[in-house]
Amino acid sequence: MANARKAAVNALLSVDKDGCYSNIAVDNAIKNAKLEGADASFCSALIYGVLERRNALDYFISKCSSKPLNKLSLFVVEVLRISVLQLKYMDKIPPFAAINEAVNLIKKSKEHYASGFVNAVLRAVVKQNIDLPAPIDAKSISITDSCDVSIADRIVDCFGVELAHNILKPNDNPLPIYIRCNRVKCTVKQLAENLEKSGVVVEYVDNMPNTLAVRGSLEHTNAFKSGWFHVQDLACQLACESLMIEEEMYALDVCAAPGGKSFTLAGIINNKGKIVSCDIHPHRVKLIQSGANRLGLNCVEAKLNDGTVYNEELGLFDRVLCDVPCSGVGVIHRKPDIRYKKANEFDSLPQLQYDILKTSAKYVKRGGVIVYSTCTLFSAENEAVFERFLNENDDFEPFPFENGSYINTILPNGKNDGFFFARAKRKEE
Repeated sequence: MANARKAAVNALLSVDKDGCYSNIAVDNAIKNAKLEGADASFCSALIYGVLERRNALDYFISKCSSKPLNKLSLFVVEVLRISVLQLKYMDKIPPFAAINEAVNLIKKSKEHYASGFVNAVLRAVVKQNIDLPAPIDAKSISITDSCDVSIADRIVDCFGVELAHNILKPNDNPLPIYIRCNRVKCTVKQLAENLEKSGVVVEYVDNMPNTLAVRGSLEHTNAFKSGWFHVQDLACQLACESLMIEEEMYALDVCAAPGGKSFTLAGIINNKGKIVSCDIHPHRVKLIQSGANRLGLNCVEAKLNDGTVYNEELGLFDRVLCDVPCSGVGVIHRKPDIRYKKANEFDSLPQLQYDILKTSAKYVKRGGVIVYSTCTLFSAENEAVFERFLNENDDFEPFPFENGSYINTILPNGKNDGFFFARAKRKEE
C-alpha cells in the first residue's frame, strides 16, 4: 500500500498548501495514483483521518520531536501525520510496517536526509505512552478533538465543555450515508432489495420509514440511474418534514442547491403540487434541474434567483423553506476542512442569513408556514437570527413543533449531522 500512502501525502499537501477541498483532494489522489479497492479505501482513510485528527497528531509528534513542526518541511510533517495516525488509531496496521513505509517514503523523496529523524520520532511515539490533554476547556479541546481553538471556544460558549467535547470529537467510524426513497417510483422495500443486489449494504432507519442507511458505491447502481433515491442526511429530512407540506401545495425552496431538500418536499407531496427551487448560481440551478429530471419529479422547477432580493414574479407560496448559507459546523464530521477555520471568518453570516430570511418571508401566504434552517450549531447564526426575525416582523408568530418549542437543535451524535431549524406562521390577518 506504499502508493496509497504516497497518494495520501500528496493529497494532504494540496489541502494544507494549496487550499484544496478535502473531497476533491481525495478524488484526485485516488484517480492520479490509479488506486482501486483496498488501496483506494486506505488512501481515503488516511486523508480523512489526518484531517479529522490533525491537532492531536501534531501534539504526539511535538512530544517526540527534537525540532518544532514549523521548522520541518511540510512533506515530512505530512508523512509523520499519516504514520502517527496508523500508530495511534489504526489497530490493523503493524507498527513496524507503518514506520518502515514512512522511512521508505522519505528516502525516495528530496527530503531523504530526514529519514533517520522520521524513524526516531515514530519509534518514540510507539515507545512513549503519551496521552492527549483532558478536555477541560476550549484550548485542550482544540488539541484533543482537533479544531481551531476559536471554533472550540464558540461551541463551549453554546453548549458547555462536556457537550462541546462530545460534539467535536472525531468519530471512530465514518458516518453512514442516508438516502431518501423516491416514492413516486418505488417502495422502500423495492429500493433496499435493488441496492442489495448491487452489493450495497443497507439498513432500515427507525422512525424514518422513507430512509435507508447505506454503505457502498451508489452512482453506478440501477437504482440511482433509475431515480429511485437521492442522498440526504437525517436531520435535513426532519427539517423538510417540519414544513408540513401537503399534496397540491406550492412551496419555495429559497437556497436549494444541490436540490435534496426540494426533492424531499416533492416526494412528500407525491409529485402533486409545485416546488420552486432557487439558487443564485446558474450552474447550480442546472444541477437542481438535472437531479429533478433523474428522479422524475416534474413538480420541481429550478430557477435562478437571489435570496436577498425580493422577486415579485415568484408569487406567494403555502410553504417556504429558508435553508441559508452558514458556517457548517454541524457537518464538521463530513467536512473536516471546517475544523481549522477561524470562527471570525463567519461573523458576517448572521446579517446575510437575516436578510435572506426577511426576504423569504415576503413569499409566504397568509396562514402559510416558513422554516428557517442551517447546518451549523452557533447560536449567533441560529436562535439569534430567528428571534430577531420574530421581533422585527409582527406579521409572523412562532409555530411550535410537537414538543411545544418552535426551535429545534439536532446535535451530531455519530449517526447524523448537526442541524438547526425553526418554524413560524404568517398570521391570517
